[in-house]
Amino acid sequence: MDVMKVIGRPTELGGIPLLRVLPHRTCRAVGPFVFVDHMGPVEPTHMQVAPHPHIGLHTLTWLFSGELVHRDSLGTVQPIRPGEVNWMSAGSGVTHSERTPPGRPQPLHGLQCWVAQSVEHEQDPAEFQHLPADALPSFSRDGIHWTVVVGHWLEEHSPLQINWPTFFVEGVTEAPDEWDWPYPGIWAFGIYVVEGSLTVSFNGRTEVVAAGELLFIPPVRGGLPQPSVAADAGVRFVCLGGEPLPEERFFDWNFVASDRALLETARADWIAQRRFPTVPKESERIPHPSENEQ
Repeated sequence: MDVMKVIGRPTELGGIPLLRVLPHRTCRAVGPFVFVDHMGPVEPTHMQVAPHPHIGLHTLTWLFSGELVHRDSLGTVQPIRPGEVNWMSAGSGVTHSERTPPGRPQPLHGLQCWVAQSVEHEQDPAEFQHLPADALPSFSRDGIHWTVVVGHWLEEHSPLQINWPTFFVEGVTEAPDEWDWPYPGIWAFGIYVVEGSLTVSFNGRTEVVAAGELLFIPPVRGGLPQPSVAADAGVRFVCLGGEPLPEERFFDWNFVASDRALLETARADWIAQRRFPTVPKESERIPHPSENEQ
């Protein structure tokens, strides 16, 4: 697969407008990242996503503004605010909801990602991790302020516990300049621009990446020269990726798996309202799309 630029497609979730960046018809994944939604920014509003199931993936929520409350079938009730990390591992099955706190609508802006679990762990029991903002490495270097959310970057490591080579970092440019970035060429690498634009030059090629666009650089044996990146001040972006999973991943609605049979079983179990535990103090459920066709 060649270097490519992906433009997010407008859609909505729970009453919130968003750009769906991954999966895309030309780019199904960036390393283990198989799904990226860019929510907002929107004026104060209430997001209401009722309980729904997942298997075979980690969910990553990263907010720039606003607040959401995550509830899941493990009994977790966890508000998430800008700079904090919610990382839910679905494994063999979990149910969760996401809602704006009652009475406190705020401008909402953030990213939600799915990271496929490896075959060795996609049937593990569900787990949930939350890290406060002060637990994450946050530092300025050469005119960019970095926050390391998942994995490692520039010799800094996030304390989030992961079991597959994965990285997700936020950068904000502090002054107009040009920089060389430490591109891990043996991994899949994506640059997604949230606000502003970046000019990325590498291996004799130059791309302007605007807000709402993802530049995907596939892994190359032996690596590539470090990209040169130029930008004005105040550009917000994320770098994400990791080691590609060796097996293809299949999708059915909110389910991800390396085996289609796992998807079929999960779909049947959700429709029959068995296997998947409920979220405490939640009575709603989002039906599988096929239920609406009956």
